[in-house]
Amino acid sequence: MINKDNKKIIVISAILILAIVLISIGFYTDIQVDPGEEPENGEPDNGIPENGEPGELTGIVNYSGTWTGQAEGENVDGIWEFKVNFDEENLTGWFIGNASGRVNGSVYQEEIEAESESIWRTVDWSGSFSANGSEVSGEWKLSDLEGHGTWEGARGRANVDREEIMLPSEDQDSGEELIDRYPGSIMLDYTMQNLSGQKHVNAEYGTYDSVDEVVEWYKEELGEPGSERTENGKIEISYSNLEGFEEDRYGLLFISPGIYTHIEIQIGAR
Repeated sequence: MINKDNKKIIVISAILILAIVLISIGFYTDIQVDPGEEPENGEPDNGIPENGEPGELTGIVNYSGTWTGQAEGENVDGIWEFKVNFDEENLTGWFIGNASGRVNGSVYQEEIEAESESIWRTVDWSGSFSANGSEVSGEWKLSDLEGHGTWEGARGRANVDREEIMLPSEDQDSGEELIDRYPGSIMLDYTMQNLSGQKHVNAEYGTYDSVDEVVEWYKEELGEPGSERTENGKIEISYSNLEGFEEDRYGLLFISPGIYTHIEIQIGAR
């Protein structure tokens, strides 16, 4: 039989063990993971309890998934990736597939409202998060053309080769530039031919600035173009006689949207 003294020792030991366990749990739940970091379980921290219960969404979290639908009568699909800042209530990201573009928008009360520019012009995105913030889904539609569809995904980054789809950090080619490049842009490709003693240049660049910003800059730099037209989201501006050359030079600029804005410049002699 257990005497009174032993009973007291057992009770006191049990109380001490319980106190240690409670302190440990309290210490663990007070650990803060910097937004966007990935703890040992591989899931980005966003303030969501591990048991999946609903809670306030906080921090910075990457989401990715697929999109599908129809555009101008054709079946279309692709993948997307968003970085969501719940604290600052904003979203940035991209989508690729039959079309591509950058996505920017807002996040308010677990609801997403965003838009992007692509060859389909403006794409509107709307959606919402699951109760525990682990998944997200919604709809997309074209503002200027016939097209709509759905998108869905979960926490985590897209499985893509980012070097293939993102703008490089430095020039990928070099050559004599007959007109100034857009400030801060990256040269992607360059060719030059000498035809009858005249230089014909084709140069390609990329920038994360918008199509409108690029077009406006070149108009200020080169003057009003002889003509301007838009087709499939790509803007073409032409100059029949560029200034600053001893001989007559024509210029063609093609500026198109995507994950980054693509600039193609053709300059030749008449």
